[in-house]
Amino acid sequence: TEVNCKDLIESIQKSGQLEPILVRKILDDSDYDYEIIYGVRRWFACSKIPNQRLFIRTTDADDRICMVLM
Repeated sequence: TEVNCKDLIESIQKSGQLEPILVRKILDDSDYDYEIIYGVRRWFACSKIPNQRLFIRTTDADDRICMVLM
């Protein structure tokens, strides 16, 4: 929620997004193009700030590797 992420929203507004989120492309689901491996709070915080760009890193790692990266 915005209340739970208030500190992060304020931090990103002040200093920008310092760490990218990690995503990977979903190949077998027509509803979504990407899944977030880590950085859900950063994604949410950026979505609450008008005109805030979201910095991402992409990976094609398998489930096992993504679990380690989490």
